[in-house]
Amino acid sequence: MEINKKFNKNKLKKTKTDSKIQKENTNKDFKKSLNINKIKVKCESVSAILKTLSHPERLLLLYQLTNQKQTVSSLVDKSSLSQSQTSQYLKRLESEGFVSVEKQGKFRFYSIKDNSLTKLIKAIQKIYC
Repeated sequence: MEINKKFNKNKLKKTKTDSKIQKENTNKDFKKSLNINKIKVKCESVSAILKTLSHPERLLLLYQLTNQKQTVSSLVDKSSLSQSQTSQYLKRLESEGFVSVEKQGKFRFYSIKDNSLTKLIKAIQKIYC
């Protein structure tokens, strides 16, 4: 009789422990799924950034803007692009939220909007150039 009581107590303890473990595992799985959803959202935005950076001329223009804001004519002088091409690329970069434009008199100065983009471009340059 004594043995049965001990066995039942151990079984009850084990059942409680098992349910706690199962609950913890469920919580971990739920947290993992939340993290995966966050990662999916981040992957979409990173993918959009990389898509824009995948064009060599746009990447070059952004690289030139990492150190200072510049006008279209100063960017043209440093590249093999025409003024028209440079303006078109900058307009696209502006519409996609990568660069901002500041008007000063008759000049438009372009700069990179987000510091994390500057860091990314500098990292790309450091690794590959």
